[in-house]
Amino acid sequence: MRSRWLTIFLVAGLAAGGAYYYWQHHTDSKLDIQTVAAKKSDVRRVVSTSGAVSALISVDIGSQLSGNISEVNVDYSSEVKKDQVLARIEPSTFETRVRQGEAAVAVAKANVALQQAAVERAEANLQGRARFASRAGAGNERRRRASHSRHGTRRAAERPGRPRQR
Repeated sequence: MRSRWLTIFLVAGLAAGGAYYYWQHHTDSKLDIQTVAAKKSDVRRVVSTSGAVSALISVDIGSQLSGNISEVNVDYSSEVKKDQVLARIEPSTFETRVRQGEAAVAVAKANVALQQAAVERAEANLQGRARFASRAGAGNERRRRASHSRHGTRRAAERPGRPRQR
């Protein structure tokens, strides 16, 4: 009985395979071919895909200064050209630093002028004292000579035998 079922399944399988082969290769339908006369026109090419889009060239940008950005001149993924200004940094902090530096320079110039005036005053005082000393020195020299002459005669009188020095 077993061989009888096996024979039935084998014949049915061969019949099904033959029918499938005939149906695939012997259809009466013809190929649908369309022909068109050649003409000149624009060629449109459409590509559809999925995935991530990345730039051909990517450039990192930076700044030598830090600060708050006051103006942005480009959008994300915008095409930019060489020497194009992309953003502006708020200038108020830098302007404040410049004013502070200018004020420090003005204070330093004022201190220099003050020190120059002090030097001139010291030189004038020195010249005044030198004049005073020369005048006083001349008067002192006269007094000293007079004093020596008075004391010299006394000394000469007290010490006989020694000549008086002038």
